[in-house]
Amino acid sequence: MPASATWARVINVAADGTGEYPSIQAAIDASSGGDEVVLAQGVFTGAGNENLDFKGKAITVRSSNPADPQVVANTRMQGVPTYATRAHGFVFRTGEGRDSVLDGVQIETFYSSDEICNGQLFSSGGGVYILEASPTIRRCIFYRDRSDWWGGGIFSNGGNPLIADCTFIECIETVTQGVGGGAIFCEDSPGIEIRRCTFIDNQAYNGAAIYIRNTPTVISHCKIQGGYASNFGGAVRLFLNAQVTISDCLLTHNDASAGGGGISCYGTTLDLSGCTVAYNSAGSSGGGGIRCVSSSNVTAANLVLWGNTSSVGSQAAVQGSSTLAVSYADVQNSQAGISVSSGNTLNWGAGNIGQDPLFVAVDTGNWQNSNCHLQGTSPCRNTGNPAYAAGTGETDIDGQPRIVAGRVDMGSDEYTRAGDCNGDDKVNALDLQIMARSWNKTSSQMGYDPRADLNADKTVNVLDLQLMAANWNT
Repeated sequence: MPASATWARVINVAADGTGEYPSIQAAIDASSGGDEVVLAQGVFTGAGNENLDFKGKAITVRSSNPADPQVVANTRMQGVPTYATRAHGFVFRTGEGRDSVLDGVQIETFYSSDEICNGQLFSSGGGVYILEASPTIRRCIFYRDRSDWWGGGIFSNGGNPLIADCTFIECIETVTQGVGGGAIFCEDSPGIEIRRCTFIDNQAYNGAAIYIRNTPTVISHCKIQGGYASNFGGAVRLFLNAQVTISDCLLTHNDASAGGGGISCYGTTLDLSGCTVAYNSAGSSGGGGIRCVSSSNVTAANLVLWGNTSSVGSQAAVQGSSTLAVSYADVQNSQAGISVSSGNTLNWGAGNIGQDPLFVAVDTGNWQNSNCHLQGTSPCRNTGNPAYAAGTGETDIDGQPRIVAGRVDMGSDEYTRAGDCNGDDKVNALDLQIMARSWNKTSSQMGYDPRADLNADKTVNVLDLQLMAANWNT
């Protein structure tokens, strides 16, 4: 072994200061590329445990078990949410790349301090502040983080971060005439990826969950529910040259006081595919589900657009020299559900229907009581684009195969019969093996597999086995 060889270290840190270093920042400062800073369960707060700066290092900061949701929820970075004690949870501003990793911690109640960006001083990025950096942030929980202007949970400018498998709960951008992004704000960047994230009850002036400006963006397999924007974009706001792909996502029960209850597009290009946009609401600017304005160009396919409400275009509104192209979609009231202002274009393509999608359960006022999976008799089954070819390993929002019965379904959910855990359109011993591995597990425990939770009550038990038995060997 050459004398110069070094080994990556695991550096253990405890919330009470009894670890190898007294604080998280002290451990980061002592680390080198490839090291892991491992946090014990507990509440980390105060000096040395806020404004945590990776300082350009390719290291991982993580909980003791990022794959266990309960461990993540118990490994808490906690801010003091008052103006006098404002701080970020973490900062990345020294050119960090994807090998700088934040994994499996809860970042809660941080109230962002002011930062200079583009020559302006604004409160931005309560949980995480990213400037010209491209970290990986995965399996984290952002809870009640806030900013005054940009990004209550995460602010990003000038980098290309990956945000995956994270949950954002009640994050807020607070200024009523501010910019937006209750959970995530990203602008003027070469890219951002947001994959398999869950957004619950976030709030902002624009874009209660996500605000994207002038950035190529991928948003996939995300659930966005219960958001409120006091202006535009109850779930998502896309603004000025945002080039965005949203696929296999569920957007329900979001509200925008002005327009775009689900998605608000302003001068942007959007490719919307395999999504369910349902039971969102918007004010008089229009577009209960989707609003396109200011030369936006939106293409929507394999979509369910249902149950949204607005006085102008209950399902969608096309305004300001914009174009909306829709194909192989289930749109409530068909073309009559879309308001097209003079000088705008609706391209009503092949394969569109206007039939009740037959969701499993509907509560128009409460996302928690709704279940937007398809019933077996849904007209959305096997009626998506027949030319659609799923990529290798491509899945629906639940992680099931994207195509089960030879043709893609409309919406975010690919129907599988109860008990078909592996998505091969059969219910047999292979599915029983999946259920057995998850038996008596709840959603907060390691080993829980949502594919085996057939009744979606967050526990795998005899009730699920009964559903499987009803379809056995079919």
